[in-house]
Amino acid sequence: MCAVPLSGVRLDLRGREIAGQRLDLPLLRRELEVHGGQTTGVRWTAIILVALALAGCGSHKSASAEQVTRDWSAALNRNDNEAAARLFANGALIVQNGTETLESHAEAVRWNAGLPCGGRITRLVQHGKDEVIAQFELTERPLHTCDAPGGSAAAVFQVKDGKIVAWHQTELGPDDVNPTI
Repeated sequence: MCAVPLSGVRLDLRGREIAGQRLDLPLLRRELEVHGGQTTGVRWTAIILVALALAGCGSHKSASAEQVTRDWSAALNRNDNEAAARLFANGALIVQNGTETLESHAEAVRWNAGLPCGGRITRLVQHGKDEVIAQFELTERPLHTCDAPGGSAAAVFQVKDGKIVAWHQTELGPDDVNPTI
C-alpha cells in the first residue's frame, strides 16, 4: 500500500504507528556507522560501473556515408527540409551549377527546400569510408514540381562525423545507364 498524503495526514499508518512521530536521528547515525564497512564493496562496484558508463558515453559511432545519404534522400522525399538540413555540417560545400557554401542550418534548410525533385536511390558506390556516389531516379516530392520525373541524377556525398560536408552533383557515366543497387 502506498502512502497518500491528504492535507498532511498519512493514510497508511498501521497498529502502533503515530502520525508525526519523529525519527531518532542520533540512533540512525550510529546504525549507519556500525554497518558502514559492510557496504564498501557495493560502493566500489557502483563507482566502477558509473565510470565505465561515462567512459562509453563519448564513444558513439557516427552514421556512415551510405546511411547519411539514404537518410537525406528519405527526408527530401517526404519534403522534410529540416531533417534533410540537419544532415549538413555548417560550412558544407555544394557544387551544382556553380558552388555555394551552406554556412548555417537556415541556409541548409533553404537549399534543400529549393530542390524541385525527390529521388529513389538506384545505385550507391562507396569510395573510402567518407564518400559515396548516389544515383537517383527523379521523383515528384510533396509541394514541389519536379522538372524531370523519371530522369536520372547523381551526386557525390562526402560525410565526416555523420554530417554532409560536401554535396556535388555529377554527370552519369556510360556505365550508369542501367544502374543496380
